[in-house]
Amino acid sequence: MSKVLYVEASPRKQRSASIEVCEAFIETYRSKNPSDEIEKLDVWSLDLPTFGEAALNAKYAGLSGTPLRTNRPPRGTPFDA
Repeated sequence: MSKVLYVEASPRKQRSASIEVCEAFIETYRSKNPSDEIEKLDVWSLDLPTFGEAALNAKYAGLSGTPLRTNRPPRGTPFDA
């Protein structure tokens, strides 16, 4: 028995062509592999953290080797100061 993770990431739902294609694939796969487990992960139904400008800058800084900068206070300074 195998496990398949189907990640649904389109916000268009019923209007999404990619979801329609994936559902057709899953239906065919399920008919040919009835003992396999298929789990659907709908990312639009999850409570995900915000991915804003700071996170995006950190991602690309890490990819390009640019030193990461933060707004943290200097060492030795309490964070709640």
